[in-house]
Amino acid sequence: MSRLKSVFTIVSLIFALLTVGFTCFRIFRGSLADKMVHAKYEIQSIIQTGPEKEALPTVYLAELLDLSKNLPQNYFAFDEKKAEQKLLTSPVISKARVKKIRPNTIYIDYEVFRPIALWGDNINLGIDEKGHVFPIEPYFSLKRLPEIYFGKQEIEREKLEIALAILAYFEKRASFEETIVKMIDVEEAIHPSFGKREVVITLEEKGQTWYLRLTPHKFPEELNNFITLKSSYAASSKRKKVVDLRLSKVAYIEEVVD
Repeated sequence: MSRLKSVFTIVSLIFALLTVGFTCFRIFRGSLADKMVHAKYEIQSIIQTGPEKEALPTVYLAELLDLSKNLPQNYFAFDEKKAEQKLLTSPVISKARVKKIRPNTIYIDYEVFRPIALWGDNINLGIDEKGHVFPIEPYFSLKRLPEIYFGKQEIEREKLEIALAILAYFEKRASFEETIVKMIDVEEAIHPSFGKREVVITLEEKGQTWYLRLTPHKFPEELNNFITLKSSYAASSKRKKVVDLRLSKVAYIEEVVD
């Protein structure tokens, strides 16, 4: 009898727990259902942060996440991981993290690819320091960026490294603070014939345009020679000059008629 009473007590306890659990679930489901349709929980704002202040318009981020005032999304139905995946479909976003903030705000922390040059062989394409290619407009305003020409519809890593090394050289030299690097042509930088290997750099400085012909792996020494040459070169009415510095201790200068 005592044993039967114990079994009854256990069964009653289980039933009570199930009843309470089911009731709580119904209350929770009802509360969630109310929140899923309540205007208070419609996503209304986006906060964006990153290394650069508002690198991209908030409207563009909202479009990527399918957020619209006409078709508002619910805070509780919004999936943060899926939102991150949508942001990374953008050709200019490199990293993204999304977090919801109650009751109706989405927080986005992201980074964009930063162009250091334009890909001269193509239209409206930029290159970052790692060789990643992405469109410039309409995501970035057109800046005074140098153009890099590879001579092909593809970027060869060795040519890219030479071009990046040249850009880094100019950034570190005070002698070129007032110089604009307009173009770097590395099409022949890794030519099978060593005698035909060269890079061509176009510089603008104080109304003068210089077209420099250099060797791919000795360009620092040759640019140092150019600094000396430029300071001692007599003024000329010709604003464009071609300077071949590929031979040691020799410079061939040709003045170009405008």
